[in-house]
Amino acid sequence: MSETPTAQAFTDHSLRLAQIANPQSEIVHFPAHEKLPLDCGAELSPFSIAYQTYGTLNAAKSNLVLVCHALTGDQHVANIHPVTGKPGWWETMVGPGKPIDTNRYFVLCANVIGGCMGSTGPSSINPATGRPYGLDFPVITVRDMVRAQARLLDHLNIPDVLCVLGGSMGGMQVLEWASTYKDRVFSAVPIACSARPSATSRAAASLAQRHRHHARRQRGGFAQRRVDVVVARHRPQARFGADHQEGHGHKRLGQDRPGGGERQADPERLLQPPADQATAAEGQQQGHPADHRRQHHRQGGQGPHQVAARKLDPGQHEGQRDPDQQRHSDRPQ
Repeated sequence: MSETPTAQAFTDHSLRLAQIANPQSEIVHFPAHEKLPLDCGAELSPFSIAYQTYGTLNAAKSNLVLVCHALTGDQHVANIHPVTGKPGWWETMVGPGKPIDTNRYFVLCANVIGGCMGSTGPSSINPATGRPYGLDFPVITVRDMVRAQARLLDHLNIPDVLCVLGGSMGGMQVLEWASTYKDRVFSAVPIACSARPSATSRAAASLAQRHRHHARRQRGGFAQRRVDVVVARHRPQARFGADHQEGHGHKRLGQDRPGGGERQADPERLLQPPADQATAAEGQQQGHPADHRRQHHRQGGQGPHQVAARKLDPGQHEGQRDPDQQRHSDRPQ
């Protein structure tokens, strides 16, 4: 392990770039003929997987604990990070005498496909162009990540996993391991995750995708700031819509629907224009635009709720003319 970088080196982009091709961890390069099929229909080849290990694998190869990292994590679980110089992200849990005791277990954590810390990702060289993949890198799913990890264990001749555990996106990988490779997994510990994403997370993912696609067309300077502003304007609306669909408040959605059930959120619908804009568009198509109704109210017209309120007013005597009606009747035609 190299010396801890200085504070100035923490922000040196070259340190992270150096981890793409030459990571300070073990790495397996899979040749072009060993293609990795992806859920999007594409195939990744050649590809590499970087991983870090702690402890010793026993002769029976039965003491493997597979740790799956989260979205912002990597394979450096319990060692000094080669880029930031900070301790590993789970050193409080992994190590000699700790809950995941490396004196007893062989701990392995692989950088996920797309992670760019040694495993193939957008920063890797695309063999078809000779340049980094960038946004041309295929869409990766959690199942693709787990499929690549299974390939790694096959390469290391480790048939079974004593325990697979992880949190957040790592927890989703744990669920995928328990579902897809249940014959290979003895136990699973998913932490801080769910079997499916909520409306909030789907809306956030949609915003992130929109930001990336806008940034691809408009790079740097004012154009980039404008993209940030556009996405920021959509975020509160998505948050409000997601809260409503998730049932925050006095009533959870689905309880008052025939047959109950849970309403599925559509992240794209959360990003549509507000309801008043949609109502205005519908009004123009039907020949009575919403702005005409607003103008009618400004001129003293009555809305349906005002009419109902006046009919229920106990202080209004029968036969007495309403002042608003009197004003309208005196107005020249």
